[in-house]
Amino acid sequence: MTEKSSPIHSMTGFGRADSVIQNVPLQVEIKSVNHRYCEVKVRMPKELSHLEPKIRREIQSHVNRGRVELFFRFATENQELPTQPDINMGLANQYIALYKQLAETAEQPDTKVDPAVIFQMPGVITQVSATEDIDSWSEPLLDTMRQALVPFLEMRKQEGQHLHQDIQSRLKAIVERLNTIESLTPELPQKQFEKLCERLAKFSLPESIDEQRLHQEVAIWSDRYDITEEVTRSRSHIEQFHNLLEQGSPIGRQLDFLCQELNREANTIGSKNQDAGIANEMIALKSEIEKIREQVQNIE
Repeated sequence: MTEKSSPIHSMTGFGRADSVIQNVPLQVEIKSVNHRYCEVKVRMPKELSHLEPKIRREIQSHVNRGRVELFFRFATENQELPTQPDINMGLANQYIALYKQLAETAEQPDTKVDPAVIFQMPGVITQVSATEDIDSWSEPLLDTMRQALVPFLEMRKQEGQHLHQDIQSRLKAIVERLNTIESLTPELPQKQFEKLCERLAKFSLPESIDEQRLHQEVAIWSDRYDITEEVTRSRSHIEQFHNLLEQGSPIGRQLDFLCQELNREANTIGSKNQDAGIANEMIALKSEIEKIREQVQNIE
């Protein structure tokens, strides 16, 4: 890749950062894989869910395509924010009233309410955040996410550079195959003429067969099976490929379209061809196109 070219990015990336917020260790992980669009999934404690829209916007400002997952893990038993038990007094009083009502119905009005029984009733004892000011966690948490973004984006960039180099080498191989095919093409009319002569000889036909007519048939055959247009279009697609690679991300969808067009031209050349030498070159050429398309699936 030249220094002036913009980088292409892979859709595969990973980043991690650690911090401590109000004496609670926090780890943020960001990872991404291939996806047709930009999809962001955030895994974080529900107490901080109000930050999700801001997190999504920040990720989408850096990522155009890919399925991105963010994990916010706190060093607590369940990786959530620290909690402490709390009594729902309103609900507890309702249970106490029901307890007394039941005792009166059973004609045991002097029965004392057992707190242990009330505590076991659903919803009386709950876990609430031990953090006094949850809003004070917002900026430190976002800063930790931004720290994780740095290695995440760098990995996507480096992976993109590897893809760029691999695709460039495969495009070069395709051009070499096209050059070989073009060099073999001029020989085809003469080979076809010789084949016609051999076939006619098998039928013991008169020697007075018009050779000029045979050349006319070969000319008609040459027009029908000419691959000049397909080779020219293939070269044009390859040139567009190079231009897009230098343009930089996001180009994944455009490159995928060009792969389809290259494959279409290759199929047409293969269907027109009746020469073993060209057939071998076409097999190798289509293999390179398929490998490029596999790589393109991971480009943003």
